[in-house]
Amino acid sequence: MGDYVPQITASSVQNPDHSSARILIVDDHAAVRAGLKHLISSRPGWSVCGEAENGAQALALALELKPSAIVMDISMPGIDGLEATRQIRQQLPNTEVLIVSQQ
Repeated sequence: MGDYVPQITASSVQNPDHSSARILIVDDHAAVRAGLKHLISSRPGWSVCGEAENGAQALALALELKPSAIVMDISMPGIDGLEATRQIRQQLPNTEVLIVSQQ
């Protein structure tokens, strides 16, 4: 049995008004954020609306920017990605969160 890998499509992160997908990037490494920003920005209909380097910043920016999706690092100092995701999903239940990890 293979591992489940979710497919992210423009429609799965598109705003309800059919405008472009607004994505928040959260990672404590600037190089990773820059790489993700480049990849996301190259997709038609997707844009990076903000960047955070830790879970506390992610929560604050998510509440301010109300992104359609968040790419969240799982391991960060302070509030980690799992706890930040719990808090964000409680307050913004329609925001999709993709959790990433480096091993």
